[in-house]
Amino acid sequence: MTNQTDLNLREQKLAYVLQSSFDFAFRQMAEGKRLIPFATRVQMSGAVDFQREENESTELPLAEVHDLVRQSMRSQAVAGELQAAALVAPIQSDEKILGEGFYQAIRVQLEMADYCRLFFQPYRIEPGVGGEKGKLVMGKLVTTAAEHVIFGEEPTEGDSGRTIFSLT
Repeated sequence: MTNQTDLNLREQKLAYVLQSSFDFAFRQMAEGKRLIPFATRVQMSGAVDFQREENESTELPLAEVHDLVRQSMRSQAVAGELQAAALVAPIQSDEKILGEGFYQAIRVQLEMADYCRLFFQPYRIEPGVGGEKGKLVMGKLVTTAAEHVIFGEEPTEGDSGRTIFSLT
């Protein structure tokens, strides 16, 4: 029974990190801020926070910012400072992956030493009518297996896999 309880608690913690990542990303957008790649991290104490390597005014390509965040999280994981981490970035893809009518998503790669999943939360903003604010429409959450980039071995050059999206 303890193993099942531990498993349920672990799933709840991972779900909390995932939801916190999406919430922070969508809050940034709602505040009119440019969404750049960031990390949600769970420190060894259990504290959850957000870390950026650049601010909204950066001129670096978002792929480079994403790599800086990944490298920082990897360094912290290798040093034994993290229980879990999520890499978060805005992406563009096609509706074959994100669902009909969706071309943008928030991408979250959630990792622990023995867990790694990739999540896409598709969204679109429908224009407001008559001066009203636009409406955020969410698509169906897409999830897939992924290879570790934070808690696993350092990937070798050319070992990044197939690209199915581009950072926006």
